[in-house]
Amino acid sequence: MHNRVYRWLTAGAVATATTLGVSALAMADSPAPDNSVAPPAVEEFDHPGGSPYDTIKLLRGDGHIVATSCAGSYQIRVLSNAIPIGHGDEICFQANSASGFLTVEIPGTFLIRTEGRPVRATLDSENGTQVVNLAKKDAVNVGEASNTGDRSKTTLVELRVTG
Repeated sequence: MHNRVYRWLTAGAVATATTLGVSALAMADSPAPDNSVAPPAVEEFDHPGGSPYDTIKLLRGDGHIVATSCAGSYQIRVLSNAIPIGHGDEICFQANSASGFLTVEIPGTFLIRTEGRPVRATLDSENGTQVVNLAKKDAVNVGEASNTGDRSKTTLVELRVTG
């Protein structure tokens, strides 16, 4: 009886090993799947929504700052003379996190106002780059409306929520 059980176990083990070995060889001979059409797994941070105006570009962000209506709830308001007449010279953004960034091109920016979050704004002008830090419920005149003497035309290039 002992010999019979031993032979059955040995035969079962050999059959299992043979089946697994043949399956492994069949898999090794099959070609690798074509992943050239698969979407990239790397976040590119392109802004998901388009700009509401042709004169303004919303370029890249992490999704925590998005354009919204100024009639509703917003965290950041930017006034620019590049916004078409009849739209109040303003574009608003909602910040849904204590941190976030959005790279933009908003030429002719002359005022930045914050509501519920502190923001760091980076602007470019013919005189160089300017970084403005705004606390919650703060506003600052920049560019042609600046009170600091540099009244050159500015382009807002980045908004970053800092708290």
